[in-house]
Amino acid sequence: MNTSQSNSTTVFNPLEDTPLTVREVCEIERLLPAKVRALCRSGELPGAYKASNASGWRIPRKALDHYRTRNPKEQ
Repeated sequence: MNTSQSNSTTVFNPLEDTPLTVREVCEIERLLPAKVRALCRSGELPGAYKASNASGWRIPRKALDHYRTRNPKEQ
C-alpha cells in the first residue's frame, strides 16, 4: 500500500490571509481613510492593491505589520 503524505505545511488561515479593507485598517490603527489610501498609493503598505474602483483597496496583514515596525505608536 502506497501512502504518500505531503510535506507542505502551508495552511490557509482566513484570519491571517484575508486582506484588510481601508475601513478595517482605520479602525485598527486609528487613522483617517485618506491617510490609509495615501499609504497604499505611496507603497508604505507593501502589497496593497486596488480590488476594483467600487470596492477599493485591499491591504495584506503583513503590510500592516511592516507599517507598524516602521511607525511604532508612541505610548
